[in-house]
Amino acid sequence: METWEESYEGHRLLKARIGALIVGVALDIGPRILWLSHVEKPGVNVFGYAGNVELATEDGVWRLYGGHRLWVAPEKKPRSYSIDDKPVNIRITLDELIVEGPIEQKNCVKKIFRVRPGSYPYEIIIHHEVVNICRWPIRFANWAITVMRPGGVAYIPFKPACVDRDCLLPDRVVVFWSYTDPRDPRLVYGSDFIVVKHDPGLRKPFKIGVKGHEAVVKYTVEGLEFAKESLLENAEYPDLGSNIEVYANAEIVELETLGPLRTVGEGEINIHVEKWRLVPVAAEKELSN
Repeated sequence: METWEESYEGHRLLKARIGALIVGVALDIGPRILWLSHVEKPGVNVFGYAGNVELATEDGVWRLYGGHRLWVAPEKKPRSYSIDDKPVNIRITLDELIVEGPIEQKNCVKKIFRVRPGSYPYEIIIHHEVVNICRWPIRFANWAITVMRPGGVAYIPFKPACVDRDCLLPDRVVVFWSYTDPRDPRLVYGSDFIVVKHDPGLRKPFKIGVKGHEAVVKYTVEGLEFAKESLLENAEYPDLGSNIEVYANAEIVELETLGPLRTVGEGEINIHVEKWRLVPVAAEKELSN
């Protein structure tokens, strides 16, 4: 695994080439993955950065920064908005990049990324680990959130499927947040996909959650298609059962996957795995979306 250091938006990054992809991990905050590009377009980061977005909590000022982060669900302030502005510990092996965040004392957790090659040159695997450092069990779901480069289009697969012999029962769920307008112009319903188009002119926040038959969400921008996929389990999920969520405002689009709610004992680890793919797409395909 070839690695080197660079500066990005005032942060020190450790960059690693894994197959046809370039991943950039922040060294001074996190755990955060702030960069992802393809070797055919090495200067095009498909992840977004919004260093000016911040939120005051009773624990201090939380900053969005951007890129990829790991939260625990359900969302609650200040627990979800844990301040992650301290350096991380990095370890590199032949086929794994390990990013270990500081202990979150108030949340009783420690967060770890394990970045590994996938089965193809354009694919990497991200293991999200949340360790319970409490002396008692805690119940939560792993929540993997990725801020994308502005100006793209998100796609949530939403094909129907019979779940009983006579196709009489409902098979999918769409979830709206209290601030979401179902008539929002960024939202488009197709027969097989739900589409969310980023519009920098619309400041009002928008969020949608889905429980369907796939645990994948895609995003096209700058002639590239990013997809992240997780395992869909027969288990209880947070947010009224959502396993895929998309958030948008004027600055950003976030692609989110969630794992099931689990009761995690002392010293145990809750693991959520995402498979990332990044490939060039034909211009006509991107324009037709």
